[in-house]
Amino acid sequence: MVETRRNLSATCASNYELTRVWTLTDPCGNTTTAKQIITIQDTTRPNFTTVIPKDTTVSCDKVPTAPAVTGTDV
Repeated sequence: MVETRRNLSATCASNYELTRVWTLTDPCGNTTTAKQIITIQDTTRPNFTTVIPKDTTVSCDKVPTAPAVTGTDV
């Protein structure tokens, strides 16, 4: 079996296509091949792991500092 990978995006390594090709050969030299194409796409959005601050109204001199925000992308 021969497997090749082709990236579908220059910016997302999780979007690619795998092609698998199997070749059978009998004792008389006759061959047959089968091919499978698998398309892999990252369609899952990242998730915040930090609680995002709620909207608020404050006085001009009481603007809170923006917190650091983290997340995961599985």
